[in-house]
Amino acid sequence: MTAFGLPAGLPLWVDAAVMKRERIVLGGGSRSWKLIAPPSILRTLANVEVVEGLANPAPPRVELVED
Repeated sequence: MTAFGLPAGLPLWVDAAVMKRERIVLGGGSRSWKLIAPPSILRTLANVEVVEGLANPAPPRVELVED
């Protein structure tokens, strides 16, 4: 479900790291529709709360070395 389709009153928690991105990709209401926007668009939604440290950072990538 896209953030824009959440029922009224349902909280929407966003990790603070998301807000530091240049742009984000959100569902547009259909599997084939995507919305590319600045993260500030999330602040237009009711019940949005930006939470520091909500998500864990991705582990570093390990490159496989072929012999």
